Amino acid sequence: MNKFVITTDYTCDIYPEFFDENDIVRVVMPITIDGEEYDLENKKISSKDLYDKMRAGAGCKTSQANQFDAITKFNDLLNKGYDILHLCFSSGVSSTFENFTPTVNELSKKFPDNKVIVVDTLCGSGALGLLLNDCLKLQKQGKSIEEVAQYCEENKLCYLHYYIVQDLAHLKKGGRINAIEATIGTILGIKPVLSLDYVGKINVVGKVRGQKKAFKTMVDMVMKNIIIPENDFLIMAHSDCLEDAKEIGEVLTERTGLEVKYCDLTCVIGSHVGPNTVAVFFKGHERQGQQSLILPFTGNN
Repeated sequence: MNKFVITTDYTCDIYPEFFDENDIVRVVMPITIDGEEYDLENKKISSKDLYDKMRAGAGCKTSQANQFDAITKFNDLLNKGYDILHLCFSSGVSSTFENFTPTVNELSKKFPDNKVIVVDTLCGSGALGLLLNDCLKLQKQGKSIEEVAQYCEENKLCYLHYYIVQDLAHLKKGGRINAIEATIGTILGIKPVLSLDYVGKINVVGKVRGQKKAFKTMVDMVMKNIIIPENDFLIMAHSDCLEDAKEIGEVLTERTGLEVKYCDLTCVIGSHVGPNTVAVFFKGHERQGQQSLILPFTGNN
């Protein structure tokens, strides 16, 4: 049985040191700001610079995971004799998972004795980070690549996301709400609470007037859905508003007894939700409506 590595992409959020501590390979997902492309690996932009540009009116676009980058990195790992378990960004908001099919087919022909398993996690950001953390724990316990992939498939809907977005204009640009809703919501001071549903799509699960009420709603949603013993820690991600994240995080620590780890919201996600967004991620009760999306190849099959 070959040793295996667990990889992911640049939509994954967790505390900053995690990726270096665990030698995590990530496939790039470029972001374009006013026509200039950043792959976030070789050409980077800080979260602060991104959100300052967005505040100034910069236009942002994102791309699916770069398949050339995936092939290059996967080739290197497979040449070293590793099998690969890749945790992919949710198919509900990206075509990346679907577009891994030709990549996997190409690799299966070149490396018939190795395995590559690409999992549609139906997660993003900190939820993807928590899933990655749990998969690494299982790997260290001696679980096989198939067993860890099966864990993902059976548990991915238990990794939950809640976002509070500051500016409805960014949701309008992304097609999540229409222009009339955005205008009325802005006038009334509406703060939408977003989540990912059972097929990994973004949905508005709450509309609250005022930031304080929105923060309270987020805490209430967490407490309703969290299974405290299932969590090593919670993740609070933010787009250049750490103090807001800490305001919520401190309440959650008091209510749950769990550590809260803070991180910048990945630029890929942040470019869609905009500055001053706060998000919390944890493991809890399963999102309803199981969907099975797993894309494997096994050598000699």
